Amino acid sequence: MALAVDASTPVIASVGSGVFSVTTASFTPPVDSLLVAVCFSDNATGSSNDPAPTVTNSGTAFTWTLGPARNPSEDNGGSCKIYTAKVTVSQAMTVTYATGGSGGTGHACKLKVEVVTGQDLTSPIGATGEGSSATNNITPTVYTSTVDLSLAIGGAVDWSANGVPTSTDVEDGAHTANQISAVACYKASTTTPSGSAVTLNFDAAGAAAADWNWVAVEIKPAAGETVTIDKWDRPMSEPVRRRKTTVPV
Repeated sequence: MALAVDASTPVIASVGSGVFSVTTASFTPPVDSLLVAVCFSDNATGSSNDPAPTVTNSGTAFTWTLGPARNPSEDNGGSCKIYTAKVTVSQAMTVTYATGGSGGTGHACKLKVEVVTGQDLTSPIGATGEGSSATNNITPTVYTSTVDLSLAIGGAVDWSANGVPTSTDVEDGAHTANQISAVACYKASTTTPSGSAVTLNFDAAGAAAADWNWVAVEIKPAAGETVTIDKWDRPMSEPVRRRKTTVPV
């Protein structure tokens, strides 16, 4: 089964200042799918990093793994992280991103969870990337692909809060005035061949300078199946011989 973003994927969740967590709408992902949580928050408390960020889901708990993370200490103020989890049971659920902060005006959190099917069930994450930029419209090379037919997923937070960002890739954006703007996106098609330079586009609203922190991950496809076929060899000087060869399909 080819890699795909499943129709059960919920829309981006967004809260304004004064809170330290955000929760998606309820959705029901297929069993064995992969949840890719792209998390964004403001640096409203003045800390250089989220104190103790966590991602959790309701119902049967899944194991969440932190991937690439871009913190305020690496730029001026926006936090952007990716967590992943394998769906061990199909269930109606929500996902919550909590920054671990307290006091102040809150983190203006945003959360996009992509539901991916057709991924490698044992080792779904390949290359990762992260970076920063002050340019309004950027298309960085986010990583070099490690396998054929992988899928790029990423996101970027604009601490300048210019408005809802857009992308030439498949996007979902959100904005809180005077706090942060954020966009999550993925490539419309998988990348081929292995070793390709992969880009994602992050376009801040308007034309003013932005303050981007961005992250991205490569989702690897499930390993191809193999079949055994019969071949007949008959060198001119030898009797007929039969051999078997295993080939991918």
